[in-house]
Amino acid sequence: MRTPAGGASDAAAIGQLAIFVVSVALGYLVVLNRETIVPDHFYADGFFIQAIALGTADGDVKYTNTAAVYAALGLAENPLLASLLGYTAAVVVLAAVWVQLRHWPRGWAATATTALAVLLSAVYLGWYSKDVLVLAVAIVFLVARPGRIGWLVCLATSLAYAWLFRDYWFLVAALFAGISLVARGLTLARAILVALAATAAASIAIVVGLGASADAFRTGVNESRIGMDVGTIITPFVALPEPLGGIVNNVLTLVALWVPVPVALSGGAYYLAIAAIIFALWVLFASAVRRGLDARTARAVALVVSFVAVQAVFEPDYGSALRHLTPLLPLFVWVIWRSRGAARAVRVTEDSRAASAG
Repeated sequence: MRTPAGGASDAAAIGQLAIFVVSVALGYLVVLNRETIVPDHFYADGFFIQAIALGTADGDVKYTNTAAVYAALGLAENPLLASLLGYTAAVVVLAAVWVQLRHWPRGWAATATTALAVLLSAVYLGWYSKDVLVLAVAIVFLVARPGRIGWLVCLATSLAYAWLFRDYWFLVAALFAGISLVARGLTLARAILVALAATAAASIAIVVGLGASADAFRTGVNESRIGMDVGTIITPFVALPEPLGGIVNNVLTLVALWVPVPVALSGGAYYLAIAAIIFALWVLFASAVRRGLDARTARAVALVVSFVAVQAVFEPDYGSALRHLTPLLPLFVWVIWRSRGAARAVRVTEDSRAASAG
């Protein structure tokens, strides 16, 4: 990977690399001291997955498939190794972004996003988790060549993850297939409109296909959590007759996932920090989308937009939304980095490859 020429630029590059290295080291400290740093409720799903892998609990087919992966790797009885491998996998995928780009980014946006991605990966992926396996989807989106074949590989990978591990990824894959058709022409304003429309479309599909309210999945989960200490829970924004109420609430939830005012108003520095992290990630991502998209970056944007649109339908709380988004943060880094200097050097080559591959 090349760095910009010049003393000042070289110094900036060294500083950016140092931030990455320090972030990775801090992440390992978090993983190694998980029990004393991170509350246990962050890892409830992980404890359940480990129990299934050990044969002491039963779960649905998706949890069972996830547990089978850990069991096959010999990690059921070795939670420390499982934690280290999950976090290391995230670091490797983030490093793959650097390798793919081959050019150092201009500015600090990509570096800040990378540091956030590293630390969030330590918290959310450094344990037994379905989300660790989303890293496989992310790496495919990063390395698959532009063009129809690469697009089909990405779509097939998304569908495989949905089939094996998480049903709502079928909806993510369907939206990705549709949004990909317009992704090359997306400006920031158009991307926002497409995401809002995708959330509305997914909501209508639930109403028509299942005969349920559009936000039934979220409300169903949250009804069982009444009285529990879940400070980032997503509550309905409006009380309107169904099916309109659920659709409107899902669309408003999407906006709140981008601008988490309800979290910031929950009270306390902890929730304010969570809100700031979520908002910062989306602001950095949005600032990159407005700069124009080459073929591979458009594909990454299409997946991120599709995913957050589906999150607005299913996520029960903002903390879960951030956790599920974490394995896709390498795509955030890619998009931001491409828009901050790396894209100019490779865009012509990338588009010519896309034309030949198509």
